[in-house]
Amino acid sequence: MTQTKTINGMYQRDSNAAFDNAKKVNRDASFQPQEFMYMYSKDGRDYFKNTNFRHYVNFKFVDGVKHNGQKIADSAEDLFTKMMGGI
Repeated sequence: MTQTKTINGMYQRDSNAAFDNAKKVNRDASFQPQEFMYMYSKDGRDYFKNTNFRHYVNFKFVDGVKHNGQKIADSAEDLFTKMMGGI
């Protein structure tokens, strides 16, 4: 995916991927996706705003697992599952 940087290095990436990542990295379940909207990404983080209040959150993301410059999995968990034969 091509990332077009905007003002101050912010850019848009696939919002579904941003929400999926936020759900994976936020293990305490305090992030309720239905209450937030994706705003932008910058410096390896996705930024979200609460739809009703001025409450902002952000989560670090890794754009997949790469080997020799090629994406081989969406996440470390995905890579492990592939290596274990889909268990």
